[in-house]
Amino acid sequence: MGDVICINEYKRRHGIAMPRSPYYTLNATQEQLSCAYRTAVLKMKQHKNPPYAVLIGYENIKTGHIKLLKQIRMYSSQEAFESMSGIGGFRCVAVVKV
Repeated sequence: MGDVICINEYKRRHGIAMPRSPYYTLNATQEQLSCAYRTAVLKMKQHKNPPYAVLIGYENIKTGHIKLLKQIRMYSSQEAFESMSGIGGFRCVAVVKV
């Protein structure tokens, strides 16, 4: 067997384009989803004026697969958060008003 190398390092060395996806994973496990929820709750509790919602990802309505964001997004108002819920075929996965 050859050396094990990071796929991103391999792509970089060989000039293969790497997608700049905003997602941490495209099919989150229950454990990953639970971890993202806990992180979102902690982030909300750290603020003096907690945001209305913390978006952690999207669920594909057809497949049920959950895409978790690399960086969670905070929304100060219900209106700002609801503007994100109109993405076709996806449902927001979020913590709202902890």
